[in-house]
Amino acid sequence: MNEELDYILSVISNELRRKIIKIIGEEGPISYTKLMKRLDIKDSGTLGFHIKKMNKMLKRDDLGEYTLNEVGIKAYNLIKELERGEIKTIHEKTKAKTLLIDDKLNFDYTREMAEKFRRDGVKVSFTDIINLNIHPMPTELFEDTVESITDCLNVKIPKELYPSVVAVSDDVFNISVYEGDISKHRSKVPGIPFLSTIISSIVNALSSLNLNWVFDVGMGKKRRRELIHEGELNLSDISRFNIELNGGAILVKSSDKGYIKVWKTGLKEPEYDFKVSGDSARLYLMNGYIEIEIPRNINSLDVDISGGAIKADLTNIPKLNTAISGGSGDFKIISEKPVEVYSNVDGGAIKYIINLRKIEGGESKIVNKLFGGAARYHVTIPSNCKVKASREKIVGGYSIIRINGLNVRGVYKDIGYDESECRMEVIDELDGGASVIEVRRE
Repeated sequence: MNEELDYILSVISNELRRKIIKIIGEEGPISYTKLMKRLDIKDSGTLGFHIKKMNKMLKRDDLGEYTLNEVGIKAYNLIKELERGEIKTIHEKTKAKTLLIDDKLNFDYTREMAEKFRRDGVKVSFTDIINLNIHPMPTELFEDTVESITDCLNVKIPKELYPSVVAVSDDVFNISVYEGDISKHRSKVPGIPFLSTIISSIVNALSSLNLNWVFDVGMGKKRRRELIHEGELNLSDISRFNIELNGGAILVKSSDKGYIKVWKTGLKEPEYDFKVSGDSARLYLMNGYIEIEIPRNINSLDVDISGGAIKADLTNIPKLNTAISGGSGDFKIISEKPVEVYSNVDGGAIKYIINLRKIEGGESKIVNKLFGGAARYHVTIPSNCKVKASREKIVGGYSIIRINGLNVRGVYKDIGYDESECRMEVIDELDGGASVIEVRRE
């Protein structure tokens, strides 16, 4: 009971989290996007950070909307009682325990800084940092002072701290290990302009986005994990598969049959759920690591990512719908048939490799809608396939479409597109973030 109360008090010590609890408690279930609008938050990463802090008091219904669980209801009732005048006292007692360091191009976490935090009884959370450089320090000192590392692009760490950093990292694009003096390895993003520097860094990172550290190292060889469930899945009648990822990692493969393995990684038990209803299946994960094989004959895969990482190798899937508000995704599609890819990005980063070299005919489509974060596409099509591409509604952000290495300005359409038996349409819409779509004929 004391642990639960301590958790509730730590959550409601933050004003934004109190608002979230009150909105859900007074107005009922609400989606992530509507919650952002209701709170007037422009950066989805900020909301995602606080939602993760509240994961023990929130749940999502069948529509994916947030509601309060039993702990959340207790927190709501406590807030109502404390609003009579006592909440300020609790906030003042708890606010110094956690320090949020965010929204920086570069940050160096030194041993001297960590020692001061430990003396002051402070734990630090890093988020929304392009380059985070962690200096050599004793493992115990790092673990005593760092609570979490989330939504960071590049993190450089001493070799001896690798297991400890992985244990507290979530939604980190790249972790690299160094030995010796940090000054020889420090990541640095030069000068100005600030916006274009960040965009350039994100795009470059997406070009080489590699989640192997999550799937091969972070969840495997160099990190203890415990297999808690495995078994075959009867998916013969499934035409639509939905994946909802709030944290942890999922590896998806196409197969002739369905199969699942679930691992516990670290100290937390996995929070996952798998359900089949009619011709649809749904997989949900909060913590842990899942490998799942899904049938090649499904008509549509829907993926909703608000945290964690997903990697998918898909064969002959007709339609992929992705929505990402945090975390990262890496999708590879090999198909001999036309494909449709629809992507809504409101934070985080996503990468697609789409290979249609053996396709003979039909119409394929890519629709990318970006409101923040970053997306990268590498698309290969047959030499006889015609392309139509357009950059529509580019309100803000950074957008590039290249057809065989040539940049598309406005609207592009191959001669003979309408008459061709093999066609691909590309649409890019931006209101923030960075997007690069490359299409090559072979």
